[in-house]
Amino acid sequence: LDEVVITASKSSNMKSDRAGAVTNVDAARMSEVPTVSRSMNDIMRLTPQGANIGSGFSVGGGNYRQSYVTVDGAAFNNAFGIGSPISLDALEQISVSTTPFDVRQSGFTGGAINAVTKSGTNEFKGTAYMYTSNTHLTGNKVEDYELTRNRDHSTTYGASLGGAIIKNKLFFFVNGEYQDNVQAGP
Repeated sequence: LDEVVITASKSSNMKSDRAGAVTNVDAARMSEVPTVSRSMNDIMRLTPQGANIGSGFSVGGGNYRQSYVTVDGAAFNNAFGIGSPISLDALEQISVSTTPFDVRQSGFTGGAINAVTKSGTNEFKGTAYMYTSNTHLTGNKVEDYELTRNRDHSTTYGASLGGAIIKNKLFFFVNGEYQDNVQAGP
């Protein structure tokens, strides 16, 4: 008699596509989303379980201070809602998990927000940008009523550069921004 070998396998129930309610936004989609404040909060609005509550971004009904924010895996929590932790032009992807089933994601109520930064490639690529807003770009009249406007302006200058230091082995990516804001006092 010859030997008969029977093998069987079953797919694991622990699959990465069964991770709970997750919204992933890549760089291409981020560039299509209109944003006023140029912050991660504007991009995270794409998740249906989230909402910008004025002082921060709330996920799954939790307080905005209770979400867990990471950038490239490092904790980047902002308990005071001070502002965006990183430039949108430096981000490759943002992921918002509302109910992650993965036991490695814990220690938060509401949501887990993970941002991944861009990295260099074999091609040198760079960008330069400027965003501005001032009193001349806002209206000053509602029907027949003339509004009193205070002089103010907000301008953001930025640039990024990425490329290879050693082809196919070592890469770099840098991004910098400068903000020039003038706001009228009381």
